[in-house]
Amino acid sequence: MKKKFIVSFIFSMVMLYVMAIKVFATNYETSHYSFYLPNDYEVDYEKDSEKESYNSYATDKFDSFTAVMFNAFYYDNLESYEKTDLDSHIQRIKKLYSDGSALKEIKGEMIELNGVNGYKLTYVLNYSSQDLEYGHIIYKLRSDNYEYEIAIDANTLYLNSSEVQKIINSFKIKDSLRKSGALPFLDVSQDAWYYNAAKYVYTNNIIAGYDNGNFGPEDKLTRGQLITILHRMEGSPKATWKKQFPDVQDSKQYYYNAVRWGTDKNIISGYNDGDFGPEDNITREQLAVILNRYAKYKGKDVSVTDSLSRFKDTNKISSYAVNQMKWAVGAGVITGNSDKTLNPGGNATRAEVAAMLEKYCKKVGR
Repeated sequence: MKKKFIVSFIFSMVMLYVMAIKVFATNYETSHYSFYLPNDYEVDYEKDSEKESYNSYATDKFDSFTAVMFNAFYYDNLESYEKTDLDSHIQRIKKLYSDGSALKEIKGEMIELNGVNGYKLTYVLNYSSQDLEYGHIIYKLRSDNYEYEIAIDANTLYLNSSEVQKIINSFKIKDSLRKSGALPFLDVSQDAWYYNAAKYVYTNNIIAGYDNGNFGPEDKLTRGQLITILHRMEGSPKATWKKQFPDVQDSKQYYYNAVRWGTDKNIISGYNDGDFGPEDNITREQLAVILNRYAKYKGKDVSVTDSLSRFKDTNKISSYAVNQMKWAVGAGVITGNSDKTLNPGGNATRAEVAAMLEKYCKKVGR
């Protein structure tokens, strides 16, 4: 019990120090982690609700102490780490143990981990009176306005280099998520019906998540958001069409150029009153119409069709969208619901749009 108390105390103090030097962080965001530990470990995940961060701890079944912690912070205008940052961190550690009673050795190096640059700091604390020795490895990485921190604390005689490497290799750092196949979304579980669709649109740069780390699968998608997605799929080309909708006048709006481009290419059109309605939630039949026009713009074959006779609510499809809905079903872009309905006037969620776009890209062609 005494050993476990001392170990827990040491780890707590180190983690408090690591967190203390983070107080200058602005816009603290929820972190995301994804990692695997050697089979000898039991994993326990713990959420700090006050800070909205996720900390992960693991202890091995043989009662040797090991802990893994991962945090992510969001900064505005974040720059990459330099050698001076590593040197400064080393000096802080040395100052913390300035009496020389515990710090046995310390070293650092600039690194690249999973395509993200940063530094690695390694130091050993030795408490001879208790015949205890602890190793601390801290990875600090910055990319895409996020700062990542991975800390591994363990009895150095137990946690060998291959195990450390296995833990580190399993982390899915933000910029390597597409490459690794992981998802950065905190609200998308692997057993969700839309998981593969969310993974497809994310890894293919079609739909990104929110800044808070969520995908928002149940959120409704707006007309402005959809045309922005299609515009991004085309590489965000400049629009030459000069006409503007009365409700699309502000060039600072995220959808401004996308709406101009989509109108220029006859992919979208407005309502009878002349407005486009960029903030209106898009319906499933509107989505079918826009995807059909987008396919024509791309030169795809849109001759395939379906009678829709097996669906119970075909009479609810607006007259302007009947042929496009027949195409969408025939092409496999829209499959209908389990109750044999199409729900043409229903608002499409981000999960549903992700599924339709995945089917469109695979069956019709991007």
